[in-house]
Amino acid sequence: MAFLETMQWTYPQTLGDVPPPCRAHTATLVDQKIVMIGGGEGPYYYNDVYVLDTVTRRWTRPTFNPNAPLPPPRRAHTAVYYRGRIWVFGGGNGTQALNDLWTLEVGSTANVERMKWELVNTRGRKPTARGYHTANLVGHVMVVVGGSDGRECFSDV
Repeated sequence: MAFLETMQWTYPQTLGDVPPPCRAHTATLVDQKIVMIGGGEGPYYYNDVYVLDTVTRRWTRPTFNPNAPLPPPRRAHTAVYYRGRIWVFGGGNGTQALNDLWTLEVGSTANVERMKWELVNTRGRKPTARGYHTANLVGHVMVVVGGSDGRECFSDV
């Protein structure tokens, strides 16, 4: 039964490559799959990707070409899904706040065999480095609001 039908939380059993405990990751819905990116636990920061198929309840961990670019480990970043890609902005790596922008090519079904990272070079004034911000997709624009660089809190958009 779905939560909306029963208004009860459940703890479904899952299979496969279950991710380690972590916090401050992102979880982005792509079709019937949840794509989890980054996060961390204690002093550890991850750049791992895990995909949960909500139908089969199986976790899969994609492997990436070792010669291809990968984003640095991070947590407290944001992610939005747009046109077959998950757009990941900012966060922190334990030493500093980040303001880089990466895309993870996932297509329309989050096929783990075809996932590929790309660093995006942007134009114009980009947000200062930050984590714990929010980001939402409005039309074809990723809107970043607030956050902190560990020293000060931001209220900008």
